[in-house]
Amino acid sequence: MGADDRFPSPQHVADWKRLETAGKTYEFHSYEGAGHAFFSADRPSYRPEAAKDGWQRIWGVLRPIPASATSDRAGHVHLPDEKLQVSGSAKGPEGWFSLSSVTVYFDHPAHHPAEHSLNIDFLNLDDGAPSRVAVELDPAFGA
Repeated sequence: MGADDRFPSPQHVADWKRLETAGKTYEFHSYEGAGHAFFSADRPSYRPEAAKDGWQRIWGVLRPIPASATSDRAGHVHLPDEKLQVSGSAKGPEGWFSLSSVTVYFDHPAHHPAEHSLNIDFLNLDDGAPSRVAVELDPAFGA
């Protein structure tokens, strides 16, 4: 939470107290110089150092952020592509093919009318371009 955030409601405070009363283990972190929405890279309130540390803590619970994560000139944190070896099948322009790999990444879309998209490529590395299905999802799809 940003130390300068004006929005921690009385309900949030009550929730934290209930966790303590119930003996639950939790971590609370406050970031000096950060206000509300400091994770939002497209807002003036974005604080790259706090956001990177916050993501590290969040993903540390789920899975660690790789050391290969980078930041651009604007300070936006870029996670490396997630590449997975898989076994399955997909239907492309030339019919069904075996899958060997899935790559998930965040980038500029080729066809979706958005500045950025969550891209998922399903492919067979041995067959090249004909054995590829590409998906571009609006990053706000869950909002």
